[in-house]
Amino acid sequence: MKLVNLSLYAEGYYSGRTYEENRWVKADSYEKIKGDLTEDIFCGELDGKHSQTYGEIEAQDWFANDDDLVKAGDGVCEGEQLRNELVEIYKKHNLDFETEEKEVAKYLESLDRYIDVTVSVLQSQKDELDSFIDNLAKSAYQRKQTKE
Repeated sequence: MKLVNLSLYAEGYYSGRTYEENRWVKADSYEKIKGDLTEDIFCGELDGKHSQTYGEIEAQDWFANDDDLVKAGDGVCEGEQLRNELVEIYKKHNLDFETEEKEVAKYLESLDRYIDVTVSVLQSQKDELDSFIDNLAKSAYQRKQTKE
């Protein structure tokens, strides 16, 4: 499944506070709605009460295949401003965002995706950990070669 990551980002001019939200959509749906994606989505009062901060949407559509997607993270979702906007835009095009969102989530869950792991070990165990990681990486590479 070819996906596009839509990212909404806003930053308060005075406070420097930020808002970020990422949503995955199908590439064919993105092609239908991209003309309706405005760069002016209200992201709240980042600079204090009664301030109005608007965010910009950026589309990242370089996720060409499963190998790219397993390396891509989910991204930050600090709210639902972008999601709410997408629900309305999809309706204008007779598309169902909620159904697609579930489909995309199920697809992403089916992938064996990379995750970030942080561990603490004793300094005396570092070499042993490095060796384990090297073996794990070699094993993953061999599995990938076998699939191809």
